[in-house]
Amino acid sequence: LKAGSGAGEPCIVLEVSGSGPAEGYSIVMNRDRVSVVGNDPRGMLFGTGRLLRLLKYGEGYLAIPGNISIESRPDQSMRGHQLGYRPRSNTYDSWGLDEYEQYIRELIVWGVNSIELIPPVTSPEVMHRYEFGRKAWDMTIGLSKLLHEYHLGVHLWMAVNDHVLPGMEVGDHKPGDRLCPSRPEDREWMLEIRRNLFSEMKRIDGVFIPGGDPGGCDCPRCTPWGKTLLPLAEDVGRVLIECHPDARIWLSNQMFSREESDHLYDFIEKQRPDWLGGLVYSPWVPDTVEHVRSRLHESYPLRNYPDVCHSVRCQFPVEDWDAAYGMIVGREGPNQRPRAFHRIHTRYSEYFAGSISYSDGVNDDLNKFVFSALDWDMDTPLEDILLDYARYFIGEDLASEVTGGLLRLEENWVGELSKNESVEETLAIWQDIERRAGNRMGNWRFQMHLFRAYLDAYIRRKLLEDIELEREANGLLRSALAGDVSRNLRSAIDVLRKKTGDEILRKRVEELAGDLNRSIGMKLGRAYGAHPERADVLDHLDQPLNNSEWMIDEICRILDSGPEGKTMEIERIVEWENPGEGGFYDDLGNPGHQPHLVREKKWEDDPGGIERSIQELDFKRMEGGRMSWRRQAQTLWGRPMQMAYSDLDPNHDYRLRVTYGGYRHRATLRLDAGDIEIHPPIELPAKSTQFEFELPGEATGEGNLQLTWSMVRNASAK
Repeated sequence: LKAGSGAGEPCIVLEVSGSGPAEGYSIVMNRDRVSVVGNDPRGMLFGTGRLLRLLKYGEGYLAIPGNISIESRPDQSMRGHQLGYRPRSNTYDSWGLDEYEQYIRELIVWGVNSIELIPPVTSPEVMHRYEFGRKAWDMTIGLSKLLHEYHLGVHLWMAVNDHVLPGMEVGDHKPGDRLCPSRPEDREWMLEIRRNLFSEMKRIDGVFIPGGDPGGCDCPRCTPWGKTLLPLAEDVGRVLIECHPDARIWLSNQMFSREESDHLYDFIEKQRPDWLGGLVYSPWVPDTVEHVRSRLHESYPLRNYPDVCHSVRCQFPVEDWDAAYGMIVGREGPNQRPRAFHRIHTRYSEYFAGSISYSDGVNDDLNKFVFSALDWDMDTPLEDILLDYARYFIGEDLASEVTGGLLRLEENWVGELSKNESVEETLAIWQDIERRAGNRMGNWRFQMHLFRAYLDAYIRRKLLEDIELEREANGLLRSALAGDVSRNLRSAIDVLRKKTGDEILRKRVEELAGDLNRSIGMKLGRAYGAHPERADVLDHLDQPLNNSEWMIDEICRILDSGPEGKTMEIERIVEWENPGEGGFYDDLGNPGHQPHLVREKKWEDDPGGIERSIQELDFKRMEGGRMSWRRQAQTLWGRPMQMAYSDLDPNHDYRLRVTYGGYRHRATLRLDAGDIEIHPPIELPAKSTQFEFELPGEATGEGNLQLTWSMVRNASAK
């Protein structure tokens, strides 16, 4: 393909050599001629993408810098992202084939060679949306054809999560029933619907069956699920290979027990199944990547499935995230984290043959491109990636400022928000870019980064207002101890009920959310179709960022009670965090207030928290409680959690007061101080509850105390 002709006229030539490393390319500039030579058709695509990233352009001009001579080939063989068309997505289900094609073309520019789709099959997500299910089926078929035309790999994420939909007849099942692969009739139906899908698709390279999260059947016949999954996967593999002989099944041991994981590794080691393409290292795999790679036979690749789209309650939570962000930005708001994902890729890349990321929308757009750039060349400096991104998507004239602005967005999320004055500086930087943006105000990527700058500033200002209101209310409660109790208590309630939040910033946040819905189909609130706990940022802008809800409930209870004990109850509210002389107060999950928590490793060594204590933030299950109850420390996969105290007075008696609440996993925990049992196994209550335990003198007799929470049942300690 040749663009430009005639003597002396610049031209660009694209061609395929048919030799050299797979997917590699060369770009050579010779006077007025630029040649892009791909080693194969994919290589030509990726070389063209690299050329596009090198171009400098603006209104009325297009230039190629200097003399170019580049040879490049990818470091990782698999480089892709999941773009699942499903209602849970914060964006993708708003798209048609044209929007998908545009986004896929942009990913190709960064060397992406694989896309993972999520077919509807019989997901409960479409239980009451039959028309969407039919549309999703057709979209999967259409995308397979489109990706084949671009020479890209087509992968499917297909959990074993089949349900009976209205109009289906499967044995004696009713609509809504879950199919059981241990029942022959159910199993045959599951295989048949997969056969129908596979046969209609133009191309399939791999089918990923996750071991859990979601997926599986917990009936007695299917337990343990890890052993039931393997023969089912073999059956699915047989059907897959009938339709696409070169395709293979990929498996993960997500949510597996130790015994189930060992069974999987041993099965692969002994059987060497030819239907298996490899294993996928995924969120909620109970082993370190080093352990999985060491147990997986060397003939099978290990693929990374990094969660790049979530900020909390996920594989790679933001380290020590301020709870104010957790309450409003939530799990799936825009999460520009270029430094974090650059470090995560660097930390783990040696163990993988490549990656296909977990993504549920465009909120993670920047993270995708960071990962894709590193999948191609692991040594690419972060600033080069960001400059390319800013230049290509926003424009040469603003590239430097946008690059700095993207890094500043990530810095907004570091440390205690109330003390992070750089949030306002970040907003000023983006407002300056906004004034110069011109017609780029219609660019959805620019809109999303601008949205984050305004949102972060809104949250910080609201937090500061909420902190001040709580301080004022506590002052009134102290006055109640010495004066008119009822009047001061009611005044405190009035203070705590005041509306907070900068209305100008809020209006701009809401405007940009609307712009994003119109420009790219992003759903940032229920009004736009967002799912709860996904990208529903707008629905939480009024979320209290202090203890006001709990305080109001407690004050109302005091007002309704008799005169006895009011003073003690008021003091209980005001002095909640005061442990008394010689005591200690830790607020686990609050980075600045947990000095005694043992952190076994640094974030850089274990960003997923597989082998160390990490933070957890509640979503909505504990609304109305204290902020300290909505943030916790946690360990995963049965590892103990520890707190260590020193300089205790061996002549004093100590009492431990601890709040337990099992808002996600109803784990059963035991607490010990060294070899001394402090309490026997306790099942965590659903509602936050305080417990008190006397500490034996021998536990603190040498001036030191080490507390260890051990999991007796279930997956983690909190």
